[in-house]
Amino acid sequence: MATINFREVLNEELKNPEFKRGYDALEDEFKAIDALIEARSKAGLTQAQIAKKMGVSQPVIARIESGAYNIKYKTFLNYIKACGKRVAIV
Repeated sequence: MATINFREVLNEELKNPEFKRGYDALEDEFKAIDALIEARSKAGLTQAQIAKKMGVSQPVIARIESGAYNIKYKTFLNYIKACGKRVAIV
């Protein structure tokens, strides 16, 4: 299975002005999702492993990471905790 680097794909898509306008409008949401994915990746965990730690199914994690699922703050914190991280608001 080939690995796809999210940032490389994103950087390529951002070259399209229409895509960039839409992305910029949702910048804060995408930053939060990107932070979740990065935390999971740095923790060396799969979606299935995070799901197990959170007591949810892997498809829930996939929906969270795709932005298709509007999560509650508590779910966000549980995800971060499952990655062994803490939230800092700066």
